[in-house]
Amino acid sequence: MKKILILLVILAGTHSYSQNDFKKGYLINNDGIKVDCLIRDQGWMNNPVSFTYMLNENSQKISGMMNNVSEFGIYDGVRYIRKKVFIDRSSNDTNTLTDFRKPYFEEETLFLKLLVEGKANLYSYVDGQIIRYFYDLNSETPSQLIYKKYLISNTRIGENDRYKQQLLTDLNCSDETLKKVSKLRYSEDDLTNYFIEYNQCKGANYTSYLPEKETKKGEFNFYLKMGPDLSFMKVKRGFTAAGTTFNMNTSLKAGAEIEYVMPFNNKKLSAYLQAFYRSYHQEKEYYATYQTNLVVDYKSVEMALGFRYYSYINANTKMYFDAGFVIDKPFNSNIEFEIDSFEENPQSDSFRTTPGATIGVGYLFGERYGLELRGGLGRALKDEKVVESRYNLNWSSNFSSISLLFVYNLF
Repeated sequence: MKKILILLVILAGTHSYSQNDFKKGYLINNDGIKVDCLIRDQGWMNNPVSFTYMLNENSQKISGMMNNVSEFGIYDGVRYIRKKVFIDRSSNDTNTLTDFRKPYFEEETLFLKLLVEGKANLYSYVDGQIIRYFYDLNSETPSQLIYKKYLISNTRIGENDRYKQQLLTDLNCSDETLKKVSKLRYSEDDLTNYFIEYNQCKGANYTSYLPEKETKKGEFNFYLKMGPDLSFMKVKRGFTAAGTTFNMNTSLKAGAEIEYVMPFNNKKLSAYLQAFYRSYHQEKEYYATYQTNLVVDYKSVEMALGFRYYSYINANTKMYFDAGFVIDKPFNSNIEFEIDSFEENPQSDSFRTTPGATIGVGYLFGERYGLELRGGLGRALKDEKVVESRYNLNWSSNFSSISLLFVYNLF
């Protein structure tokens, strides 16, 4: 069983890095030559320092580096342009604020994300909690729009919002500018809209690369899942059964899952909550002090909460792997030691389970159907029932399983 689960983990990890979503794009090298290619779309949350591309579907993967690529992008998607800029990396986290108002600039070469292209260009840079915006006019060297929090005292926080003055000075086009800038937040949406309005006011051609609002919405899926379940149990202790291993049990596993697909990273990440009904029934004859027939009847509702990562194979097929935390609730379950020489068989119907883990690998074909291989491990069944002058059950066993599930997306 351990070997199967290890193989499941290796399969998931290997495939997640080998099958990726490559989209039509381009790069421009240091000689200014534009090369059409396929770029791995990673849904960059942070600005990249490199990227992966292929010249065609059959070629090898190549790393595009900042020292030999001046620009790259995905058609109908993002554009990153190499720029040498002065950037202030001061933290705006209230726990790590500095006590000086002025930004501290250092020169760096970065891939800046282009948000608006026109007479006035707007760029963004994200590195963890550091979010900065840059602008230029008529393709000059970009300057950072300055926004910085700082400590006035131990109990007061000040804000350097010089970006408003920068916009008033350099991008002032109408009598309404002062009013608009006074309400302008240091955010992607607000700044993008401002730059669009400025280019429109100047009668300049422009392009906005800000994704449509609907692409930022997450989505819910509801799945029905059913298939054969192979489960294994080994007794650690329990009356006279210590070391007993049961034969593999085959049963039907069925359940439902609700999944929330997160709106970022090209919807490759999701969280799920699932519930399954499962059953286990095995008997084992052995002799240890007494001739015994051990009967385990174990039914439960298995609930799991976890996270999933998708990898797109093509437009209609995607693979995923996930990992989660499992809580199991037994019901109508019983352990009984059938011993002819006993007036009353040692038994328990109140055992509990410890939390466990689940991992899965699956394929989804189109919008509705899929196949999933799921493994469960780390779960123990326990009971400490004592009947005075008769027996001390003190039961503990390890339980693991692997399932092949057919998946149907209800909506």
